[in-house]
Amino acid sequence: MVVTAPELGHSAQDTFILNILASFAEFEREMIAARIAESRERLKARHLRIAGGVPFGYDADRRSKQLVPNAEESAVVKWMFAEAAAGTKPAEIAEAANTRGWRTKISVALRTGDKRGGNPWTARQVVATLRNPVHV
Repeated sequence: MVVTAPELGHSAQDTFILNILASFAEFEREMIAARIAESRERLKARHLRIAGGVPFGYDADRRSKQLVPNAEESAVVKWMFAEAAAGTKPAEIAEAANTRGWRTKISVALRTGDKRGGNPWTARQVVATLRNPVHV
C-alpha cells in the first residue's frame, strides 16, 4: 500500500499508517536483537568462540573454536614485537618478514572454499598485527 501510494501527507490516515509501519520495524529490530543475544548465550554456554576471524599467530580448535597458539606463527609475531620495540618501522619489518619467506595467514571461506591470505606482508598488516588486542 505504501509503495503504490503517491505520497504520504500529514493527514490522520497517513500518520496512522506511518506509525503502524514504524511499530513493525521496531518489533522486527527487537526480534533480531533477541535472536542474536540468544545465539551468543548458547555459544557461551557451550564454551564456543563468538567473535570474528582467527588472528595471525593462532588457530581455532576444530571442536571448541577457541584460539590455540600456532607455534610457527607465534614465533613470527614475537619477532615482530621485538623488532617494533627496537624501533624498526613497520615497512622495514614487512620487508624483512618477506625476505625470510614468511607469509600472512591462509584462511578458507566456509561457504565457498576460497582461499585467502598467504601473501607477502605489508606495513599495514604488520601494524594491524601489532595492534591486535589478542596479542597484547
